[in-house]
Amino acid sequence: MADNRHMLGGFRSDEDAHDEAVYRLAMSGVGTTAGHAGLLLGCTVVEARAALGRLAERGLVVRNADDEGRWLAAPPELVLAPELARGRERLRRDEELLADLVETFHRERSPRSAQELVEVVEGATQAVRLAQIEAAARHVVCAFQTGANTVVPVAETLHPEWQAPGPTQPEETLDTSSADEGRQSPLREGLAYRLVVDPAYLGEPGALQKLDEWTLFGQQVRVVNHQLPKVMVADSDIGLVQVGPTTTLVLHGPLAGVAQSLFDATWRYARPYLPRDAELETNDVQLLQLMLAGLTDAAMANQLGASPRTVQRRLRALMDLAGARTRIQLGGYAVRNGWV
Repeated sequence: MADNRHMLGGFRSDEDAHDEAVYRLAMSGVGTTAGHAGLLLGCTVVEARAALGRLAERGLVVRNADDEGRWLAAPPELVLAPELARGRERLRRDEELLADLVETFHRERSPRSAQELVEVVEGATQAVRLAQIEAAARHVVCAFQTGANTVVPVAETLHPEWQAPGPTQPEETLDTSSADEGRQSPLREGLAYRLVVDPAYLGEPGALQKLDEWTLFGQQVRVVNHQLPKVMVADSDIGLVQVGPTTTLVLHGPLAGVAQSLFDATWRYARPYLPRDAELETNDVQLLQLMLAGLTDAAMANQLGASPRTVQRRLRALMDLAGARTRIQLGGYAVRNGWV
């Protein structure tokens, strides 16, 4: 005879695995009692009585009219067949729902048309779109700045003529001892800028003045030693990439995210820009002077009243600040930038 022990697998309650076995016992001509079922199945009377109760709720067993402690099985085709039909209907509806969800998921995730992801602007329209995107930014503008600025001159880069002067920055963001005290920031309140510049930009007329202005108003500027593409991203949502002197691509959606990732990766290894009028701590100036004089680490430490390890750690920090790989490069940078 076929093994039908799992005939109730789709209907059996997960609470108790005895239900099907108890139901089979109740199929005998005399039925079964809780005590009898417990004895034959190796379970307690309480567990057998609970199984009979669950079966009775589903109409699978009924009490014997002559002996209320004894239970008889109801014909399975009268009880289980309708349940099976209802289960098939639920499964059909679930399959239809699954098919609809799969279709919707892939439709929504499918790449949008090229026109929705990339907009090509040319000529004078480039400066217009740059101004529009910067004006629409609400949180942060990230940009690479390089040379050959044919769209917007350096003096006006990320500082459109239509931008009205904003409120004065808080005192802690200003050098209150400088001649620029009280000068209004051209930046909108709440909008931050993160800029990375390359050597080509630093060689542009007015570039250093522009960077000093940005750092004066508390914006973040970093420098790399290699050429950068011309990229700007606003709020990680919309980006600009200049691909030629007269052509710029406006990126939307995931492509703007790619541009933001490129910027973030570059930002992590770029070195901070130090304004030309920034002053080093007195100890750092003395350390650089001693290094340029050719003193050993031990001799410099003795002169400064510090340990050789402290001298080495501080020189490494200055090298990182200057973007130098060797102490010779650090010395050249210090001389060129007026640190000593």
